Amino acid sequence: MGYAYGSKSSDEVEVASKYQIWGTKGVGTHFVINTTDGRQFLIPSSLWYWQFDVAERWNAMIVGKKYKVDVYGYRVPALGTYPNIIGYSDKV
Repeated sequence: MGYAYGSKSSDEVEVASKYQIWGTKGVGTHFVINTTDGRQFLIPSSLWYWQFDVAERWNAMIVGKKYKVDVYGYRVPALGTYPNIIGYSDKV
């Protein structure tokens, strides 16, 4: 819980592409957003933020559009972790 709240931040991104990663035997789908500056973010379900509408949030983000995103987590290649988008709004 400390990780989910202690690493929370905001950022501005432009969506370059998005895709899904299917887990072993079709279990555990990851919804991924790639940005124009080469970063990757996951859009997860989150018990800590009471969010379980992953597919809807992922589908609503449009390639080529800019967003202000609320994220938690860090990219740690050795651990295979990515920042997680927990909220977003259109960039004005």
